[in-house]
Amino acid sequence: MVKLYYINGKLGFDFEGFFITDPYTSTCCRFEVNPIKEYGLTKKQVEKFNKIFTNKNRKKGGKENG
Repeated sequence: MVKLYYINGKLGFDFEGFFITDPYTSTCCRFEVNPIKEYGLTKKQVEKFNKIFTNKNRKKGGKENG
């Protein structure tokens, strides 16, 4: 099982010598991947990343365009 932890305030995990902070991107950062198949993450671990990405993408002020 992959162990998630924080470094400098960023959630991530070790994989083949890399500290991965975006499990939806390959280690070369060129391809989109399935984090469960590519890195062996569990659904719960993927949900933790989804919460972080959702919070970062929210706009301040409470209103969104559209």
